[in-house]
Amino acid sequence: MFVVQGSAFINGVGSADPTDLTADYTYLDPGSSCYGINDFQDIDGNASIVVSDNSGHTVAIGRFSDSKDSNSTVCTLNFTVKDVPSGLKFYSVKVAHRPSQKFTEAELHQPLTIPFG
Repeated sequence: MFVVQGSAFINGVGSADPTDLTADYTYLDPGSSCYGINDFQDIDGNASIVVSDNSGHTVAIGRFSDSKDSNSTVCTLNFTVKDVPSGLKFYSVKVAHRPSQKFTEAELHQPLTIPFG
């Protein structure tokens, strides 16, 4: 078993107004926590990070631990997935309702970076 850690990034327009239809994410104040809106509304603190095996069976699930707005252009959401089984050839990682991405075990031992937007 091992732990997967990483960050998902929403690259785009940030706004303190969650009703702003031109924004990709929102925050309370610059430098504070953030979450996706509009096309990225599935990317928030409640979103799951699912790790699956080659057959698509879920082997571990994690969640975002924190988030931070950076200069109103990037929302960074950190995550941890514990108890991922070792020894699989490939792993799929899916964030929220986004398409999954494939990784080797060696790649999952390094901090992951998953960009959106």
